[in-house]
Amino acid sequence: MFGLKRGVALAEPVAHVDVRFATARDIQQMLEIELLSFDRPWNRLDFMLAMRQEGVAAVTAELGGAVVAYAVITQRARHTEIWNLAAAPHLRRRGLGRTIVERVQASAGRLAPLRAIVSERNLVGQLFFKALGFRATKIIRGYYARCGDDQDAYRFVWKGN
Repeated sequence: MFGLKRGVALAEPVAHVDVRFATARDIQQMLEIELLSFDRPWNRLDFMLAMRQEGVAAVTAELGGAVVAYAVITQRARHTEIWNLAAAPHLRRRGLGRTIVERVQASAGRLAPLRAIVSERNLVGQLFFKALGFRATKIIRGYYARCGDDQDAYRFVWKGN
């Protein structure tokens, strides 16, 4: 989702997107975005299993009837966590991720704090969350070891207004 290059300005924001809860019918479009977005992408089963769990919701941004961005969010007892967030490559840097996260933040009075885990190699993702008021609060050593990768991750936290 975060195709940022140093010194590149934000493209013209998308004028209007509909943000809504995702359904099983959205998984194919979410999967297409996922495959273009991550080195270790989720597969169809990952999306299906996540969306069936209690306390988990997927949210989409829709433009012209097509899913152009999404987030998978889980509510825990003491915090809410963004598990996955991505936007269609041709619409990155247009405010779609920001729109989704701001909607989650707006309802986070009862859901705060809001967390996100970001790979140490994903500088653009780190800067994205920082720009939305998140702070890096912890380094999680070996976070991706279960995927055969030795990289660490950062926990970003937004505690509300």
